[in-house]
Amino acid sequence: SYTYTVPATLSAGTHTLSVTATDTQNRTGSDNITFTVSAAQVTVSISAPSSGSVLSFPGDFTATIAGDQSAVTSLSFSLQHKTSSTVYTSGNATHDGAGTWTVNWNVPAPEVGDYTLFANATLEGGNTATASIDVTVN
Repeated sequence: SYTYTVPATLSAGTHTLSVTATDTQNRTGSDNITFTVSAAQVTVSISAPSSGSVLSFPGDFTATIAGDQSAVTSLSFSLQHKTSSTVYTSGNATHDGAGTWTVNWNVPAPEVGDYTLFANATLEGGNTATASIDVTVN
């Protein structure tokens, strides 16, 4: 077993990692893996509802993306109960092309309690950006 730590300064773009192993009988095996490092950076903020809100469903949930808009491939919301394992996840939000992403979300009969609401953006290359606020369901 061997571990290699990728440098923190790895440039954006496509890279190939090649690995060759040799056993005690001098037999070798090798493999390559190609991966992409994305240079895109975005910041996500939740526009609606506001922190501390009491949620009602169905409702519009809105997030704003600042940064490289073209790098964002999807955005969804998730609602995680603070004291149980209950998590609700919205479908993909739609965007207006100017950084605002909205989903009309209906969580049927959600468990009453305190939650953390997350806005989860997925970027090209698999990177993610997330924002969160505290909310309540009564």
